[in-house]
Amino acid sequence: MTVAVKGEPISDLQPTPKAPAYIGSLFDDPIQVAFLKFHRENPHVYRMLVKFARQVKDSGRRRYGIKSLFERLRWHYDFEVKSETDFKLNNNFTSRFARLLMEQEPDLEGVFETRKLRKI
Repeated sequence: MTVAVKGEPISDLQPTPKAPAYIGSLFDDPIQVAFLKFHRENPHVYRMLVKFARQVKDSGRRRYGIKSLFERLRWHYDFEVKSETDFKLNNNFTSRFARLLMEQEPDLEGVFETRKLRKI
């Protein structure tokens, strides 16, 4: 299946054996498609969220809010990293990143509370 975002085909976003299980079932969800495109183009966001989530875990907390980590990431890019681009994080991606982190990083399993995703 080829999906188009703003008329641009994205055929390389097909679910893979390592991809989280929910990707295939939500592949026709426009937020999921946009998230996958953003994730592919901005792998540094995932790496920073992993770093921040592990700091949370190392502090002894069992649960934490992904939105708090997103705000910390915004602070990081707004004030600590000098960039010529206007970097934006979409709030629609918070739950997707939480799921991806817990799926791909076994030590982070259960750190974030998630609810069932609904298609729009």
